[in-house]
Amino acid sequence: MHGLINRSIQGFLRDTYGAAIWTRVAREARLGFDSFEPMLTYQTDLTTAVLNAAAKVLNRPLEGVLEDL
Repeated sequence: MHGLINRSIQGFLRDTYGAAIWTRVAREARLGFDSFEPMLTYQTDLTTAVLNAAAKVLNRPLEGVLEDL
């Protein structure tokens, strides 16, 4: 997955819910880093992990998180 997409998800979560929520999502997704680099390419599994982690941290269905994005 292109880093720009992942960075956009990161930015949305951080801007909408705060930096602390993004930190929790990144930790829950087990990224091993705290920020996506827009010009890199990442495994699709990382995007899926971030979206699932966001749903868990926000206590919302994945579909709801995707709709907000």
